[in-house]
Amino acid sequence: MALGHNNQGGNSTFLSVRTSTDDKGRKKSVIAKRCTKDEPGARLITKADGMPALDKDGNHTYRLEFDFIEGRICGLERRVTEFGKYLDIHIQDDRTYILSLERGDRYWSDFLQRILNVDLGKAVRLTPYSIEENGKYNQGISMRQDGMKINRRWTKENNYDGGPPQAEQKEVNEEMVWDFGKRNSWLEANVLDVCSARIGNAVPAAAAAPVSDSVADVDDDGHPI
Repeated sequence: MALGHNNQGGNSTFLSVRTSTDDKGRKKSVIAKRCTKDEPGARLITKADGMPALDKDGNHTYRLEFDFIEGRICGLERRVTEFGKYLDIHIQDDRTYILSLERGDRYWSDFLQRILNVDLGKAVRLTPYSIEENGKYNQGISMRQDGMKINRRWTKENNYDGGPPQAEQKEVNEEMVWDFGKRNSWLEANVLDVCSARIGNAVPAAAAAPVSDSVADVDDDGHPI
């Protein structure tokens, strides 16, 4: 079973990480797949203001939500669209699934800081998470392989030795903001490129994009529908 909930499974092809709510109304991260309203488990996609997100024809949009995806990582592909830059993770099980992460976001960076500890010849389970801590959200993608947790390669315990540069503060429009540019470039050169080379060149190309360039709205995470 490649895609599933903690108590049941499902199937998909193109996937993304989105914000949802649990049965108590608390925010959580899920793996999402666009679907029609008639599919079992379909949930209406809403915007940040709670209003339904519409497609280019003004119709409501829907998705299926899953807790995790499990399979062998068989390809890592960079993709550039008018909406931004993405990493497409090809995951092989009963079919090829493509989990798309936006370059530079917390899920993207957390994934790249763990993948060097993954045995790429074996299946691994990826579970996105979003945990509130003092009004802020700690987000990332936990990984388990052979029943064991896959930790980040660089942590506070090893003083982040040999890891990516830390974020820098810089002034933008008279405000101080965090700049992750050097970190992101380092992760691409020292992790993404290395792992891509290990996997090899036999990567199935994405036949479609999980974000469409023909839509007129965004969902509750601010992503194009």
